[in-house]
Amino acid sequence: MIFTGYKNPKIVHCYVHEGNKEILFSKEECEKVIDWAEKKGFSPGKIVDRKGIVLSNEDIRRSKEVLINPFIPEEDIEWLVKRCGKIVDQLNYQIWNFEISRFSEIGILKYEPGDHFMLHTDLMPEHSDRKLGIIIQLSNSNDYEGGVLELGFSPVENASKNQGAMILFPSWYPHKVTPVTSGIRYCVAFFALGPSFR
Repeated sequence: MIFTGYKNPKIVHCYVHEGNKEILFSKEECEKVIDWAEKKGFSPGKIVDRKGIVLSNEDIRRSKEVLINPFIPEEDIEWLVKRCGKIVDQLNYQIWNFEISRFSEIGILKYEPGDHFMLHTDLMPEHSDRKLGIIIQLSNSNDYEGGVLELGFSPVENASKNQGAMILFPSWYPHKVTPVTSGIRYCVAFFALGPSFR
Protein backbone atom coordinates (compact mmCIF):
# COMPACT_ATOMS: atom_id res chain seq x y z
CA MET A 1 0.00 0.00 0.00
CA ILE A 2 1.39 3.40 -1.00
CA PHE A 3 0.50 6.69 0.65
CA THR A 4 0.45 9.55 -1.84
CA GLY A 5 0.10 13.20 -0.83
CA TYR A 6 -0.69 16.19 -2.99
CA LYS A 7 1.34 19.08 -1.66
CA ASN A 8 0.99 22.43 -3.39
CA PRO A 9 0.69 25.91 -1.83
CA LYS A 10 -3.10 26.07 -2.27
CA ILE A 11 -4.19 22.68 -1.01
CA VAL A 12 -2.82 19.73 0.86
CA HIS A 13 -4.91 16.65 0.91
CA CYS A 14 -4.21 13.02 0.47
CA TYR A 15 -5.67 9.91 -1.07
CA VAL A 16 -4.48 6.45 -0.15
CA HIS A 17 -3.76 4.33 -3.20
CA GLU A 18 -3.93 0.57 -3.53
CA GLY A 19 -2.83 -0.51 -6.97
CA ASN A 20 -4.47 1.95 -9.35
CA LYS A 21 -7.46 2.65 -7.11
CA GLU A 22 -7.79 5.49 -4.59
CA ILE A 23 -9.05 3.25 -1.82
CA LEU A 24 -8.17 2.27 1.70
CA PHE A 25 -11.27 0.38 2.79
CA SER A 26 -12.75 -2.48 0.79
CA LYS A 27 -16.32 -2.52 -0.52
CA GLU A 28 -17.19 -5.12 2.12
CA GLU A 29 -15.72 -3.01 4.92
CA CYS A 30 -17.59 0.09 3.75
CA GLU A 31 -20.85 -1.83 3.68
CA LYS A 32 -20.10 -3.23 7.13
CA VAL A 33 -19.78 0.30 8.54
CA ILE A 34 -22.99 1.43 6.82
CA ASP A 35 -24.92 -1.58 8.14
CA TRP A 36 -23.62 -0.98 11.67
CA ALA A 37 -24.70 2.67 11.56
CA GLU A 38 -28.14 1.87 10.16
CA LYS A 39 -28.70 -0.60 13.00
CA LYS A 40 -27.61 2.00 15.55
CA GLY A 41 -29.98 4.59 14.07
CA PHE A 42 -29.12 8.03 12.72
CA SER A 43 -29.84 11.35 14.44
CA PRO A 44 -29.93 14.84 12.88
CA GLY A 45 -26.40 16.18 12.42
CA LYS A 46 -25.42 19.30 14.36
CA ILE A 47 -22.50 21.65 14.79
CA VAL A 48 -21.90 22.33 18.47
CA ASP A 49 -19.35 24.18 20.55
CA ARG A 50 -17.32 22.65 23.36
CA LYS A 51 -20.19 23.19 25.79
CA GLY A 52 -22.65 21.38 23.56
CA ILE A 53 -24.47 24.50 22.38
CA VAL A 54 -25.81 24.15 18.84
CA LEU A 55 -24.17 26.65 16.49
CA SER A 56 -25.96 25.92 13.23
CA ASN A 57 -29.20 24.93 11.58
CA GLU A 58 -30.25 23.10 8.42
CA ASP A 59 -29.39 26.11 6.26
CA ILE A 60 -25.73 25.44 7.07
CA ARG A 61 -25.66 21.69 7.53
CA ARG A 62 -28.30 19.12 6.79
CA SER A 63 -27.45 15.45 7.25
CA LYS A 64 -27.81 12.63 9.76
CA GLU A 65 -25.10 11.05 11.88
CA VAL A 66 -24.09 8.26 14.23
CA LEU A 67 -21.20 9.14 16.56
CA ILE A 68 -18.47 6.79 17.81
CA ASN A 69 -16.47 7.57 20.94
CA PRO A 70 -12.86 6.80 19.92
CA PHE A 71 -11.84 6.10 23.54
CA ILE A 72 -14.51 3.48 24.25
CA PRO A 73 -15.78 2.23 20.87
CA GLU A 74 -18.19 -0.66 20.70
CA GLU A 75 -16.46 -3.96 20.03
CA ASP A 76 -17.90 -4.51 16.56
CA ILE A 77 -16.73 -1.08 15.29
CA GLU A 78 -13.41 -0.89 17.17
CA TRP A 79 -11.51 -2.11 14.08
CA LEU A 80 -12.54 1.08 12.23
CA VAL A 81 -11.30 3.33 15.02
CA LYS A 82 -7.93 1.54 15.21
CA ARG A 83 -7.43 1.56 11.44
CA CYS A 84 -8.28 5.26 11.17
CA GLY A 85 -5.90 6.19 13.97
CA LYS A 86 -3.00 4.21 12.53
CA ILE A 87 -3.37 5.55 8.98
CA VAL A 88 -3.90 9.18 10.01
CA ASP A 89 -0.84 9.06 12.28
CA GLN A 90 1.27 7.71 9.40
CA LEU A 91 0.02 10.25 6.87
CA ASN A 92 0.40 13.17 9.26
CA TYR A 93 3.99 12.15 9.92
CA GLN A 94 4.73 11.86 6.18
CA ILE A 95 3.03 15.06 5.01
CA TRP A 96 2.28 17.66 7.71
CA ASN A 97 3.95 16.55 10.94
CA PHE A 98 1.36 18.46 12.98
CA GLU A 99 1.32 17.91 16.74
CA ILE A 100 -1.62 15.54 17.19
CA SER A 101 -2.64 14.17 20.56
CA ARG A 102 -6.06 12.59 20.02
CA PHE A 103 -9.04 12.20 17.71
CA SER A 104 -12.53 13.63 17.87
CA GLU A 105 -15.69 11.59 17.89
CA ILE A 106 -15.97 9.68 14.65
CA GLY A 107 -19.14 10.47 12.75
CA ILE A 108 -20.79 8.19 10.25
CA LEU A 109 -22.77 10.61 8.11
CA LYS A 110 -25.80 10.01 5.92
CA TYR A 111 -26.72 12.50 3.20
CA GLU A 112 -30.14 12.03 1.59
CA PRO A 113 -31.67 14.12 -1.24
CA GLY A 114 -31.48 17.81 -0.32
CA ASP A 115 -28.83 17.25 2.36
CA HIS A 116 -25.67 19.36 2.15
CA PHE A 117 -22.97 21.21 4.10
CA MET A 118 -22.30 24.85 3.21
CA LEU A 119 -18.80 26.19 2.56
CA HIS A 120 -16.85 26.31 5.81
CA THR A 121 -13.56 25.60 7.54
CA ASP A 122 -13.20 23.23 10.47
CA LEU A 123 -10.82 25.50 12.37
CA MET A 124 -12.83 28.02 14.39
CA PRO A 125 -12.62 29.72 17.80
CA GLU A 126 -14.88 27.07 19.31
CA HIS A 127 -12.63 24.30 17.96
CA SER A 128 -9.11 25.71 17.83
CA ASP A 129 -7.64 22.24 18.51
CA ARG A 130 -8.64 20.81 15.12
CA LYS A 131 -5.59 20.05 12.98
CA LEU A 132 -6.82 17.76 10.19
CA GLY A 133 -10.20 16.91 8.72
CA ILE A 134 -10.59 13.29 7.61
CA ILE A 135 -13.26 11.88 5.30
CA ILE A 136 -13.76 8.27 4.20
CA GLN A 137 -16.08 7.60 1.26
CA LEU A 138 -18.37 4.71 2.20
CA SER A 139 -20.89 4.81 -0.66
CA ASN A 140 -20.36 3.51 -4.16
CA SER A 141 -20.23 6.61 -6.36
CA ASN A 142 -23.00 5.12 -8.54
CA ASP A 143 -25.41 5.01 -5.56
CA TYR A 144 -26.01 8.77 -5.46
CA GLU A 145 -25.80 12.00 -7.43
CA GLY A 146 -24.60 15.34 -6.11
CA GLY A 147 -23.04 15.20 -2.66
CA VAL A 148 -19.63 16.23 -3.97
CA LEU A 149 -16.94 17.17 -1.45
CA GLU A 150 -15.48 20.35 -2.95
CA LEU A 151 -12.18 21.67 -1.62
CA GLY A 152 -11.04 25.28 -1.93
CA PHE A 153 -12.37 28.22 -3.89
CA SER A 154 -12.80 28.73 -7.60
CA PRO A 155 -11.56 26.64 -9.23
CA VAL A 156 -12.57 24.04 -6.65
CA GLU A 157 -11.00 20.59 -6.48
CA ASN A 158 -13.43 17.69 -6.19
CA ALA A 159 -12.40 15.01 -3.73
CA SER A 160 -12.36 11.39 -4.79
CA LYS A 161 -15.77 9.68 -4.81
CA ASN A 162 -14.22 6.22 -5.02
CA GLN A 163 -15.68 3.88 -2.41
CA GLY A 164 -13.10 3.32 0.32
CA ALA A 165 -11.00 6.42 -0.39
CA MET A 166 -9.70 8.50 2.50
CA ILE A 167 -9.28 12.26 2.06
CA LEU A 168 -7.36 14.43 4.53
CA PHE A 169 -6.83 18.18 4.61
CA PRO A 170 -5.72 20.84 7.12
CA SER A 171 -8.55 22.20 9.22
CA TRP A 172 -8.20 25.74 7.85
CA TYR A 173 -8.92 24.67 4.28
CA PRO A 174 -12.41 25.67 3.01
CA HIS A 175 -14.69 22.89 1.80
CA LYS A 176 -18.33 22.04 1.26
CA VAL A 177 -20.64 19.16 0.37
CA THR A 178 -22.96 19.99 -2.51
CA PRO A 179 -26.62 18.97 -2.17
CA VAL A 180 -27.40 15.34 -2.84
CA THR A 181 -29.90 15.20 -5.71
CA SER A 182 -30.70 11.47 -5.64
CA GLY A 183 -29.69 8.37 -3.73
CA ILE A 184 -27.83 8.32 -0.43
CA ARG A 185 -24.23 9.26 0.33
CA TYR A 186 -22.55 7.72 3.37
CA CYS A 187 -19.17 8.79 4.68
CA VAL A 188 -17.03 8.81 7.81
CA ALA A 189 -15.86 12.19 9.14
CA PHE A 190 -13.68 13.11 12.10
CA PHE A 191 -10.82 15.36 13.20
CA ALA A 192 -7.25 14.91 14.35
CA LEU A 193 -6.81 17.18 17.38
CA GLY A 194 -3.88 18.82 19.11
CA PRO A 195 -2.61 22.07 20.64
CA SER A 196 -3.66 25.26 18.85
CA PHE A 197 -1.54 26.35 15.89
CA ARG A 198 1.09 28.96 16.80
